[in-house]
Amino acid sequence: MIAKYDIVIYNLVLLLYINEFRRINLDYILRKEVLGNENSRLYKTNG
Repeated sequence: MIAKYDIVIYNLVLLLYINEFRRINLDYILRKEVLGNENSRLYKTNG
């Protein structure tokens, strides 16, 4: 019985960790996209 609960808890923790990691990655990618667009705009205005 205890082993089954351990596996369930482990899977839940793993899912939470993966979701958090994915969210951080998305955040980083979105921020990079925005910064990239800002930079390209700056380069265009500069010349």
